[in-house]
Amino acid sequence: MDRTEAIRAIRDAADIHALVAERVKLRKTGTGWMGGPCPIHGGGARTPCVSVLPDKGTWHCFSCGEGGDAFDWMQKVHGLTFEEALEDLSHRTGVGLPEKEQKQPDGVETRILRAIALAQDFYVQSLQKTPTAMDYLLGRGLTKHTIEEEGLGYAPASWDATLAFLARAGIKADIAEQAGIAVRSQRGTLIDFLRDRITIPIHDPRGRVIAFGGRAMPGAAPDSPKYMNTRETPIFHKSDTVFHLHRARTGLREEGAVVCEGYFDVLAMAQQGITTAVAPMGTALTEGHLKALRRWTKRVTLAFDGDPAGWTATEKAIHLALPAGFEVRLLHIPEGDDPDTWAMAQGPQAREAVRRAPDWATFALEKAKHGRDLRRIEDRLAAAREVAEWIAYLPQERQQEVRVAAAHELRISADQIKATKHQERPEEERPKPTRNELPPMDEAVESLVGMAAQSPAHLRWVQALPRGWWDWRPGAAVLENVMDADGDVESMGDATAAAVRGALAKSATVSQPDPRRLQTRLEKEFLQREIQDMTRKVAANIGDVQLASMLQSELTELRARMARIARGGK
Repeated sequence: MDRTEAIRAIRDAADIHALVAERVKLRKTGTGWMGGPCPIHGGGARTPCVSVLPDKGTWHCFSCGEGGDAFDWMQKVHGLTFEEALEDLSHRTGVGLPEKEQKQPDGVETRILRAIALAQDFYVQSLQKTPTAMDYLLGRGLTKHTIEEEGLGYAPASWDATLAFLARAGIKADIAEQAGIAVRSQRGTLIDFLRDRITIPIHDPRGRVIAFGGRAMPGAAPDSPKYMNTRETPIFHKSDTVFHLHRARTGLREEGAVVCEGYFDVLAMAQQGITTAVAPMGTALTEGHLKALRRWTKRVTLAFDGDPAGWTATEKAIHLALPAGFEVRLLHIPEGDDPDTWAMAQGPQAREAVRRAPDWATFALEKAKHGRDLRRIEDRLAAAREVAEWIAYLPQERQQEVRVAAAHELRISADQIKATKHQERPEEERPKPTRNELPPMDEAVESLVGMAAQSPAHLRWVQALPRGWWDWRPGAAVLENVMDADGDVESMGDATAAAVRGALAKSATVSQPDPRRLQTRLEKEFLQREIQDMTRKVAANIGDVQLASMLQSELTELRARMARIARGGK
């Protein structure tokens, strides 16, 4: 069975009713099923809008216009790529993919994944044999169900226990090192990287364990870091990996992400029913983390520690999230608490507190007003200057709206806020331009802009495309602003609105691009760029045999993907 036949067989075997019923409450109606709310656009549950026809293997939302087969459902609702959806449905249906579609068994990524999966099994087994480690987790308020469900484990206080286990399973020491499980000692010998630590598995969005976090046990040496992650590898990059995203993603469209600082913050929140809690990898929130989240949601609730350092991290996160178009809310954690202890103390009420979290503007206003006498014009203007600093981080088209609200609260005019000398941000921190000097759009971006501004259905099709396919192209800032504004031209800045209207006018006078051809073109040109970049990296690291080999493996995969597209496959 070739690839095309396998895709057809998987599509035919997929139970579309069961897939949709995981997210939508359905009722039988004639030959099909109806229900709601739609997990893509939301909406009330009183009016059923999602139709499922099992005999045809299709679904359709009459409200937002989305629909398709099982592959479309997995991509649009779960945020998967086509390849990820294909692999997921292959497992669900039991219909295998052709051998040639499988990655080579000796590929670097495959070997690393196998080593990490075996290490995960070993750590889980070790926890069951180590009462002190289990007691530590239970003492933090985690239940046995949470411990097992999250796959928490324990790395023995040994120099080579993990390495020995992997060796018995046929994993060579150099693969354990590449996977970050082992590290070279000062003498040059390989030793276990995690020792006498609670292990927290780190997953990719598909649910595969790709790395580990390690929490030091009580009584560890004072100079030992409390938390540490296994090092970066070809499949693990801290700056764009979001902890717990594999579990949170199914609820992100409806509830938004609750962004915490650490592993145990997320685990405690999840145990209290806050299933969309996530965290960066022991680093401050980055644009890479936000980009990963944006694939599923544009709403984030920041839940950082209640101490001064936590508020500093909160401010930095807001300054990153606002220009990226996120709707930002803040969960107030009392000083002296962190999300972990707060969630455990709140219990079932924690979820409701998250739901009621105020937006960032409320926080900015309260912070600006704190310690000032608003009866005095000098204090009101000082507060206005502080608020203006926050407003500068918003996309241009939203700034006036917030100025008016802040002016009403401070009892001054919106023009006084706009005129403050602190309005401008450093050049390198400003959002992409939305009013003046917008770069010209290339043909592909112009087509995407025209489609995104046409209708909600077209907009969602464009939003589902991987951002890496277009965010480097001329005019990408215009498309980003169209998506930030959900296609509402009137709410955009003058220059952006003019560019969008031009794209719409052009789409009305020329034939519409075929979406599939446009998608293929975008992916091909993205791959060409990636192949050129990877070729340069291979050449630059030719002296490092191990690194060059890993890079060459990635280059081979990119070229194979390009070849499949050239043959007409997905």
